[in-house]
Amino acid sequence: MKIFMVHFMKVAGIAGGLERMLCNLSNEMVRRGHEVHILTYDENEGMPYYPLSPKAHYVNLREICSEPAKMPTLKKIGREITRLRGPQAMAGWYERYRAAWIVPAAKKLFDEVRPDVIVVYKHNSSWLVSQFAGDCPVVQLCRNDPRDRFPEMSPGQMEAVSRSALIQALTPKFRQILREVFPHTPTVCIPNAVPQFEAQADLAAKKDRYTILQVGRLTRESKRQHLLIAAFSRLAEKFPEWDVVVWGTGNRDYREALARRIEEAHLGG
Repeated sequence: MKIFMVHFMKVAGIAGGLERMLCNLSNEMVRRGHEVHILTYDENEGMPYYPLSPKAHYVNLREICSEPAKMPTLKKIGREITRLRGPQAMAGWYERYRAAWIVPAAKKLFDEVRPDVIVVYKHNSSWLVSQFAGDCPVVQLCRNDPRDRFPEMSPGQMEAVSRSALIQALTPKFRQILREVFPHTPTVCIPNAVPQFEAQADLAAKKDRYTILQVGRLTRESKRQHLLIAAFSRLAEKFPEWDVVVWGTGNRDYREALARRIEEAHLGG
């Protein structure tokens, strides 16, 4: 089977969860004998941060398109006027602006390869894919809480997602939300895969200190580190030899709120 993995955004050198999943899923499909083509639109040169099978075809359409390095002044003015109308309008503006370069290049590759299925990794690419996919089945991945994404989706993106052959959600709750908004589109819940390694930590080992490590973007809406703090505050006195360490960057107000929660729970240090 021939598969298009589409993410018309930056990928090169980015160590994010979506980028990791893109590489992992592509590698697995290659391992199973499928022909995988990864389509990105990245102003940065280079390959993904995560290991990618040499048998996967990685195509950065930005390198073969003629989009000018600098946006024309009149376009910039139009962009800033559109920005005043909110995130949905901005999403529509950007996809219309970039369609002039992305769609012809993607359509040319589509006609050459004739994929059997297209997997779209984020809603930003949905409308653009609909402009060249024809009758090819499109699987839309929803990697976050849909309620956080709907306010920033253009009407074109909403329409394109509704016409997907399938939408994948990470949790049953997310699937329920998607089914309410897209009642005629099949949805399925497939959580993130957890890789298994031959070398495992010895959880029964006796140590002076034990550590719970949480790594991720600091955000109240999706990562919700405040719940970890709240949960550990109920256990800390019973388990004084345990520490919780949070690594991540994100919203300044949320970081300060987390610091206050830690102080209020007497968990500093």
